[in-house]
Amino acid sequence: MFTLVGIFCLASPTARAQTLAGIGGWTRQDTWVSLAVSSVFIFKLTSTLWATTPRLAIENAIWHIYLITWPLVFLALSYCKPRLHQALTALAWGLILISIWDVYALLNNSELIYHKGAVFTMNAGILAELVLLAGTWLLIAATSSSHQTTHPAISRQTRILFILATLSAWIILYTTDRRTEWIGFFIITILIGFWRIHHLLNVFRTLTLCLALIAMGAIFFYLRQERLLLAYNEAMLYFSQVDKTTSTTITTAVGARLEMYRLGIAAFLDHPILGMSADVRPYLLPQYGGGGLGGEQFHHRHFHSEFIQALAEGGIVWATTFFVAIAYFVRKLVIEPYKTHPLASLLAFGLVASFTLAGTLSASLIYNQPVAALVVFSAFLWAVIRTRHN
Repeated sequence: MFTLVGIFCLASPTARAQTLAGIGGWTRQDTWVSLAVSSVFIFKLTSTLWATTPRLAIENAIWHIYLITWPLVFLALSYCKPRLHQALTALAWGLILISIWDVYALLNNSELIYHKGAVFTMNAGILAELVLLAGTWLLIAATSSSHQTTHPAISRQTRILFILATLSAWIILYTTDRRTEWIGFFIITILIGFWRIHHLLNVFRTLTLCLALIAMGAIFFYLRQERLLLAYNEAMLYFSQVDKTTSTTITTAVGARLEMYRLGIAAFLDHPILGMSADVRPYLLPQYGGGGLGGEQFHHRHFHSEFIQALAEGGIVWATTFFVAIAYFVRKLVIEPYKTHPLASLLAFGLVASFTLAGTLSASLIYNQPVAALVVFSAFLWAVIRTRHN
């Protein structure tokens, strides 16, 4: 929808004039931000030149095709004259409604929204990644002070709504049983909390904060102790049999990830400059062992880590380019706008932090919904920063 509106903004002289007037015209930095976001798709498509199976590389690129629509989405959102508080309010209600659905389903032994057989289904990992992002945004908004927001200021009722939405994000992440996003949200909560109060700290308050963090960590571990202990036991089982890997050790969630990481690193070390192209898959690397990863038993199309994925697919060249693109994005959306658009700047930090933490131990830029969310959320923030009336 946003892409179609962006096309309309280009096709209609009146709409194009209104849009460009609102952002002060298209600038070079708009072009560079567009390239930073779309660089993932561009690289994966380019890597077909040295792919063993070009068809697989093209499929990989198509998973990220939303990224090249970023300029159109940005124009569409600029044309719509975005308001942060309106978007955050809608996002808050969405989280609250999903958490109510989850609680109702659990109390009535019904299907959750992300389980097969439900009226609406979604992969639990995808839902958790989206909730991590949305919950981070609502946490930042709920803890923002009046001087850190754009007009109108956040009212008491709206702030309560944002707090309830943040709690709803915790509920949803808890019911999904996802460890990566659960840990990621905990880390982000600590970072945001520390940033909000760091200027108030003295020796006594620092000690109090440390005790509070220890208590939070204990509660955090207690709520998901069975899942965290299971991950630890699976990791120990894998490492204890790493020289004689069997299908038993790599069919566990953690064991499979560790084996994929090993395969990805092995592929990178063997092709350190340009990698093996976007057609590389864990099950297509029998030359590095794999402990029976082939066939239907192990059909994952990615390495469950964006960083290892970048190294395996494009080696040092793509990993460096990827890092530069992220650094430029952070500079333009997080660092530079902080003085004039502090809330939007912190939301951009939340966007980067969410995808970075999710992508450390999982695939944050593989599935359609997270990729589309990255495009829309980042274009929305850039439109807020660039639009003159904000």
